[in-house]
Amino acid sequence: MKRKLFFLITRIIGGRRMIRILLKLDNLINNLISVLAMELEPDGLHPKHRLTRYHDFFAQAVRRGDTCLDIGCANGALLYDVVRVTDAPACGVDLDAAAAKAAQERFRHDSRVTIVEGDIREVMRKGLPLVPDVIIMSNVLEHLDDRAGLLRELATRFPAARMLIRVPQKDREWLVLYKDEHGVDSRLDATHRCEYRREELLRELADAGFHVEEHPTRWGELYVVATVR
Repeated sequence: MKRKLFFLITRIIGGRRMIRILLKLDNLINNLISVLAMELEPDGLHPKHRLTRYHDFFAQAVRRGDTCLDIGCANGALLYDVVRVTDAPACGVDLDAAAAKAAQERFRHDSRVTIVEGDIREVMRKGLPLVPDVIIMSNVLEHLDDRAGLLRELATRFPAARMLIRVPQKDREWLVLYKDEHGVDSRLDATHRCEYRREELLRELADAGFHVEEHPTRWGELYVVATVR
């Protein structure tokens, strides 16, 4: 009965209009699920942190004792696990004041870690508290306008550093591309300036002077280990 009613309404308003409504509803439902899921977590983190275990990629790629720069460190949850596993002296930078404050609170008893609020370019010009062996950018690049410019600057300033990157994959599932076909926003976050196909990310890194050593895909996200050529 419900199925018949659905198709009756669809015939009345039109199939293309109905599919757009459903695709927008899918976006809304997914956003609400994320908000509520974080509310239900005891530490307030999105459950993807523990379910996908994406912190492991970064902790395993940092050698014990490496100096580490986390650009866009947010509340410091990822950097915390990296430092815990590797004993890495580290600096986290985030533009958002509330996020930086949360990260500072997380590391208030850890002298190995410095958290700085500000734009990474300005922070670098003023001087970082360390020279990084490893640079982490986890779900950061997709939020930036001048991605190529920042990557080139990092390659120039820190030619010996390894770059560890995680970004959402554009073609992670058919529904994303289907939303694009129907003019419905398919981004995971409204603040994303882009979401990458693998070849786009690899080309952007190559143009900035990086050699990509690894580029696995996990949970619909692209991961990269890269060094300056």
